[in-house]
Amino acid sequence: MLVEDDQEENSPPKGKWWRRIWVSIAIFLVLLAIFHRPILLGAIHWFAVHRAAKENLKLDFRAEGNVFTGLTIRNLHIVPTGPAAIEIADAEYIHADYSLFSLLRGHADFLRSIETRNVRLIIDPAKVRAKVAPRPREKV
Repeated sequence: MLVEDDQEENSPPKGKWWRRIWVSIAIFLVLLAIFHRPILLGAIHWFAVHRAAKENLKLDFRAEGNVFTGLTIRNLHIVPTGPAAIEIADAEYIHADYSLFSLLRGHADFLRSIETRNVRLIIDPAKVRAKVAPRPREKV
């Protein structure tokens, strides 16, 4: 009996090893996402294209730069695929200098500068969708 009690006290809890494995995997994925620029730029491109598709817009661009301090968008083309307020938008070059960490801290001066070249944007204000008030949640 005395030997069994010593073994139970010295052995780690069953869930502790799984927790260590999941924490290690999470740390690896976070470091990979932070330090691997093509993955971040690809994620930005994917998110922007899918978000524009929800607004009936076809978006095409090339993203470059460092996601944390400055981002460059080249050859931006936006074309409506359905009813949308934007008739057409083209830009050869857009560069924004900012501080992502200042934005996360809540500072209003996170944006340092924006530079654009050869931008053409046509918006039809008549097609701007009025925001619909959300329905109050009904009790079931």
